Amino acid sequence: RSKSGLSAADCTAIQLFRCGTAITETRLRYKSYLLIAASTHMRTFIGMTPKLNALVVDDSGVMRKMVMNTLNETKLGEFEFTEAEDGQAALAKVQPGLFDIAFVDWNMPNMTGVELVKHIRDREHAKDDDPMVLVMVTSEKTMGKMQEAMDVAGADHFISKPFTTEEMQIKLKKVIEKAQLLRLRRNRVQSQAPVPDTAKKGRSWFG
Repeated sequence: RSKSGLSAADCTAIQLFRCGTAITETRLRYKSYLLIAASTHMRTFIGMTPKLNALVVDDSGVMRKMVMNTLNETKLGEFEFTEAEDGQAALAKVQPGLFDIAFVDWNMPNMTGVELVKHIRDREHAKDDDPMVLVMVTSEKTMGKMQEAMDVAGADHFISKPFTTEEMQIKLKKVIEKAQLLRLRRNRVQSQAPVPDTAKKGRSWFG
């Protein structure tokens, strides 16, 4: 027996208990560290989420405003909007790397939404540009029309009119995340672009 009057078995049990308590505390501290690290990583990721340059194409000004307002209400991302009243006007605004995502009506004068999508995809293919995310916003609901928009023309997704904020949140979450990743990649490539020799040497226009 020990000086405290405890048996050897009791002392062993107490030691094991203390050891187990210490291990448990270590594990809890480690889990706490992981949670803090994950939280910090998530805050960093959220802070890195880029603003998307979005093109909204519809011959109805009211519908363009509805699309923009509803997208803002989804909280899926932050958008900088540019409007176009038909496919022809939209195509004139499209430049390589300018827009990350476009929301395109189907039936419009001068150039339909499907024609616009085909033109954009043809340009991207010819110039080997990164593909813009293209979403059809349409009252067309037949499978044949949807297949034409996505498989033939090259749209990434579609959403049917009328739509709600909740429907947009569910249906557009993945394509908006795709657009955000593409924008992050563009930003990273631009930040790593080589500095011109004149800038490196500090040369002025006067030599």
